[in-house]
Amino acid sequence: MTSTWRAVVVVLVVCCACVYGRGADYYVHSSMGMDSNPGSASQPLRSLDRLSQVMVSGDRAFLAGEFRERLYLVGLSNITVSQWNGEPQA
Repeated sequence: MTSTWRAVVVVLVVCCACVYGRGADYYVHSSMGMDSNPGSASQPLRSLDRLSQVMVSGDRAFLAGEFRERLYLVGLSNITVSQWNGEPQA
């Protein structure tokens, strides 16, 4: 493989990593959210069940409140779930 083709392959790999490397962010608030919301910080989801329906590999979830349900993310990879203070993000 020539150095030109190596450079092309490297650029393609980097571009794909940038496009596919990061998924969506979803916010869930157990008392102030609604499952009809889009899951943004200003319009969070309410339940972990709804969160599991919308998440795909590479997504991140931010949770606020108390949950009395389980989150099942079968078949997904590179998922991040973190605590959130419940405040809208600027």
